[in-house]
Amino acid sequence: TSAYIYRCACPERDFPFTAQRHALVRKGRRYFCRSCRATLAFSGELRTD
Repeated sequence: TSAYIYRCACPERDFPFTAQRHALVRKGRRYFCRSCRATLAFSGELRTD
């Protein structure tokens, strides 16, 4: 499976999103980091298992 890597303002932290969650973001859904409260943004990176 592939993970779409999202990042916030925290150093050394990333969030692997599923394709389904990534699609929701593209439709306008927003997710926030619980630590820094920044909006999670797609890094352009795709990680495969």
